[in-house]
Parts: sequence; structure tokens; C-alpha cells
Amino acid sequence: MLSHATVGARLNRRKRPILRNLISGNENYSCSPKTPENSMEQVWSRCANFELIPSPEALPSYFLLHNFGEAEDPENDLLTDQELLKLNGPNRLIAFLADLAMNEKAGRALHWTGNGLEFVIVNTKLVSKLWGNRKRNTKDMNYSKLSRAMRDKYKSATSGGQLEKRPGLHTYAFTIQAYNALKNHTGKNIEDLTMFAKNVGRKRREVLTG
Repeated sequence: MLSHATVGARLNRRKRPILRNLISGNENYSCSPKTPENSMEQVWSRCANFELIPSPEALPSYFLLHNFGEAEDPENDLLTDQELLKLNGPNRLIAFLADLAMNEKAGRALHWTGNGLEFVIVNTKLVSKLWGNRKRNTKDMNYSKLSRAMRDKYKSATSGGQLEKRPGLHTYAFTIQAYNALKNHTGKNIEDLTMFAKNVGRKRREVLTG
């Protein structure tokens, strides 16, 4: 009979090639421009609107576990509502939304979905309070007013809108017109920003799907 150590070693040897394939920068998941002639629109379309990372349902279950051991509870790492309300940040809407999305610990309020630069507002009351803090209008701010401000950013999406409404409750996405604002706020280029968003979104989906 094989010992537990021997069985574990054999299982790990089987897993490593799969891990190497997933993290080796496989060309199938690359969104890098192939030629200098590619325009920003082409790069954006390739990166922001294409799902580079397979959904958690497509991965073996052991990839959802930390070091192939017991699953951690990522919710424990998230900031509480009170901690989020103490944060300072930008008071312009696009930068405000990007600031929350780029903070992995702000998942109780808002987080990337893993589908391009799409994000979902998880707690509308909390996000409204955060926006009120940034605008120094905590008394009267509510989600109706916040969503109205967001509609002002996407209602003219064909002529410069920076947001678009996506299917799903409280789900939105940054458009190519928001790229300069996103780059200025995050310091990331389109590919790094998109990869970060997809990785964070994938982690959240793993939590939600168990």
C-alpha cells in the first residue's frame, strides 16, 4: 500500500504541468498588440471586452484552494463598512468608481466581475454613502442621486460616454472614453488594468460560487 506522502507527491506532479500552462503566459490568453499599427480602439476591444481568464467553473476544484489545502475565507480580508467609510479618495465620479474597484478589500461595496472592465455595485447604500463623503454631502446622498450621476456618464455612450449599463443588477462597465481617466488615476496601461480587473473578478466569482 502506498503511503500518504507518496500519493500526495504523485498528485502534485500531475498538477504542476497544468499550473505551468495556466501561468506561463499562454498565447491563447494574450491581449498584447501584435503590431505597432494596432489602434487604441483595437487594443481596447481585444483587452477590455474579451475574457482572458477562464471562469472558475472551467478549472479543477483544487485551483480554488490555497496551496491545495483548506479553502480560506476571503471575506475575512475585506474592509468593513465602517472602515470603508473612513477612506479618503477622489471626488470625481469615474475616479471614485475606479478607486473602489481597484481596492481588492472594498469588495463589500463594489468589485470587478471578471468580464473586461465590468463592475457591479454590491451594496448600493454603502456606495452612496461613500460618494456622499467624497462630495461632502452625506446627509442627502442616496443611490437615486448616484445612479443619476452615473447615467449622465453613459446616456451618451455613442458620443463620449465613459460608462455603459450592462445586463445584471447594478452592473456597469468603463468604456474606452474612460481610459485616460482610469490611466491617470491607477497609473496602469490598458493591459495591466484589464488583467488586474479580471484577476480580482475571478477571485470574487470563486468566492460566490464556492
